[in-house]
Amino acid sequence: MKPIIAIAIATILVAAALSAAEVSLLDLPVKEYKVGFGDLWIGRNLDKRKVFVQGKETEDYLFAHASSRIKYEIPAGVTKFEAWGVRTHGDENVFGSWFYIVKIDGKEVFRSKPLVEYETYEIPISVPIPQGSKELELIIDNMTNGFADHSIWALPKLK
Repeated sequence: MKPIIAIAIATILVAAALSAAEVSLLDLPVKEYKVGFGDLWIGRNLDKRKVFVQGKETEDYLFAHASSRIKYEIPAGVTKFEAWGVRTHGDENVFGSWFYIVKIDGKEVFRSKPLVEYETYEIPISVPIPQGSKELELIIDNMTNGFADHSIWALPKLK
């Protein structure tokens, strides 16, 4: 086999393996972002409070005080975005007066109810990604009240 053909085959095999694997958004570069207060933080939050998903503590999250927008380029081969919309744990001032929106290539494909309307303050988010999609946009809408909107995208990943 000629070296150039071997390299091409190896590249295709690696690309196929990567496309089948999960990719954490925490490992991808942010294309663009804007947050309502502070900065976009990974694995930490404004009050240094713990974050839980389904009763398990996690440090795999994006903290983006509402109102916020975070944009990513979508890698080739992924077919789904998954995350949990949650709040920081143990602060009575963090009411959950915001909702989560996901856009793909500028088109809204997911909108939650306000976080406070979920009994456990956890929103499972699972959105199919059409083949050939280029941009993922994660939005937190503060519902006109930006007080203590300590919003979190927990366990955000592409599959």
